[in-house]
Amino acid sequence: MYGGVPVIIHADDYGETYNTCTEMIELLKGGYLDGISLITNMRDYERYADMFYKAIPGFKFLPLINIHINLVEGRSLSGECLKWDWMSLFKVSYHLPASDTEGEPMRYKAVSEELTDQIRAQIIKGREFIDNCRRIAEENGIPCTPQEIRLDAHQHAHMIPIVWKAVKRVITSEGLNISYIRNSHEPLTPFFGHKRCRSMKGIMKNRILAFCAPPVERYIRSHVGTPSYLCGVMMSGHMDVVRLMEVMPKMLNRCRKKGYGLEINIHPAMMLETEATEEIPMDAARSFYMSTDRHTEALTVRTIRAAMENTFNTKQE
Repeated sequence: MYGGVPVIIHADDYGETYNTCTEMIELLKGGYLDGISLITNMRDYERYADMFYKAIPGFKFLPLINIHINLVEGRSLSGECLKWDWMSLFKVSYHLPASDTEGEPMRYKAVSEELTDQIRAQIIKGREFIDNCRRIAEENGIPCTPQEIRLDAHQHAHMIPIVWKAVKRVITSEGLNISYIRNSHEPLTPFFGHKRCRSMKGIMKNRILAFCAPPVERYIRSHVGTPSYLCGVMMSGHMDVVRLMEVMPKMLNRCRKKGYGLEINIHPAMMLETEATEEIPMDAARSFYMSTDRHTEALTVRTIRAAMENTFNTKQE
């Protein structure tokens, strides 16, 4: 607890590239992360999974592991690269004209069926990974928190209406026990008065996700438990400790009033230019995954817990 609010420090994108995985493993060995998100649909997934298994005996504890449903990058688990992007999925959710990345028209029913198949395959693969991790941790005496399936999505795509319906369809058809679903709803008011903590792009992302959030929040309350707010949309890619601590008092206050927890979502690992493939659009790679801001966010992961303890005069319970 920090300021009376349960807080998770969470890093996304384990399984994206070799260097991303290596840097995240080092943070896990230091015990700096409460949780990570696992991508299962990259070409070298088996290599990255094996790296993680071998590293577990060196962890202070096994982190919570979310299955990071990836529908906008990587490969379909049937082989070819995925052809959707975030905005096209958002448009087709409302039956608006939309095309995939190859210019082919997208039809709601066909996309919905494909999403369901892809989400099911990624969850099944992720569940196998989590089971293996727990077994290795137990064999090596590494503490681990009991968890059922935890879900989020790359670029928060699970919040898009057509995707969210497919997620629910898979949960029901597979009889999945879900212990956590990321609510990618970041309160806006904590950023008022902090101009350097926001940008127009960040505000737009924040508002679109807030618009999509109510059905997800209702489902979490009814089927999973108490939702959490997210901190990591407005400043995504620029999560340094100083800026983060500027908004944290108001963020925690908003969580207390709502009775929600808080997930601090950070991307602390860097993709190298030599790791670029057709699986990841190059414009996104250069502006985000290869940015030296990843080093800043790795430092944030190492220092944010102490900063919060000092500021809120309490230790994590």
